[in-house]
Amino acid sequence: MRRVLVAVAVLLVAAAGWFAARALVGAVPEAEAPPMDPELGVARAGFDGERVGGGCLRGSWYEPPVRYAILDVQVAASGAVHACVEVYRQDDLDPSADYYEAAITAYWTTTDGWSLPMRVAVDAPAAGPTTLSLSSSEPHLSNVFLADATVLAPCTGEEELQPQPIGRGWVLDSWCYGDGALESREDGDTATWVVEDQSALDATVHTLAIKVAEGSRPLFTFALESPAEGRSEVEVAAAEG
Repeated sequence: MRRVLVAVAVLLVAAAGWFAARALVGAVPEAEAPPMDPELGVARAGFDGERVGGGCLRGSWYEPPVRYAILDVQVAASGAVHACVEVYRQDDLDPSADYYEAAITAYWTTTDGWSLPMRVAVDAPAAGPTTLSLSSSEPHLSNVFLADATVLAPCTGEEELQPQPIGRGWVLDSWCYGDGALESREDGDTATWVVEDQSALDATVHTLAIKVAEGSRPLFTFALESPAEGRSEVEVAAAEG
């Protein structure tokens, strides 16, 4: 009899643990507050130069569901991205070339999500990573086409808020470095960043440095693309120099 009671107790503990784990892991993603000012960039120019212009885009993202077979649950998150680009022409002493710097600030906000048993089929929008890209209409010179990206996080009380370098010549004032890494791809005169796990992000900054022929007027095209919404873009024209 004692063995039976022990076995029952073990099963009850296991069942309680299963339900607790399912409730924790399988919770519906919580909605986050949107950025106070989605057009506010997080990086400022730490170099001498003239602002050329900028533009903003907004899109939606949907992550593929994460499935936990042992818990019989699948969870997916969705949300919005607000991204703005700023372009500067950097002061230089090179009579044969002009130098441009660009920074994209992207805010990632979880707005919705769902949690359902594994057997339930979900008719959801196309899911996948969000792609940001920035291209120049003018060819770069001397292999100076340098893209970078950094994951950011709100600064904690223990962190001393001080200017931190971002990219090549940009400075971060009000955010701190976050965990994670983003890959920067350079193909011809286009820089691309593919962002996955959007629900784990607060903000990212993407920078590009490019050298072009003296007096040329590059047209910069900033694009945002996702499987659910396709591609949107905004153009920033360089002033005549």
